[in-house]
Amino acid sequence: MQRYGDDAQKIYPDAKIVRDLDELLAMKSISLIAICDAKRNTFFRLLKSVWTWDGHIVVDKPFTTTLAEARALVEIARRNDRVLTVYQERRCDGDFRTIQELLANGTLGKIVRFRISV
Repeated sequence: MQRYGDDAQKIYPDAKIVRDLDELLAMKSISLIAICDAKRNTFFRLLKSVWTWDGHIVVDKPFTTTLAEARALVEIARRNDRVLTVYQERRCDGDFRTIQELLANGTLGKIVRFRISV
């Protein structure tokens, strides 16, 4: 789901992009939702609204803005026997995209080992 803009369609041209959470949750073919939002304070509201859906959730960090919200969501996930996990989306960051470009055009040659620290 991308509420506005067309970045997701450009990055994932074969993906079905929806603009509304209810439309997304109505799709029976999916079993996992990744929630990423530039407005970090919306995660808690979004996560609470999807727990009636029969699937699992990955959320971009920061997970919540308070410990109480985090605990509430973990408890909801446990009660509903759902997986809830947090990650950090880095694929659109400049350093990641630069590495992708260098690998694609062969600038770096054969990569034997790669390690990155943030």
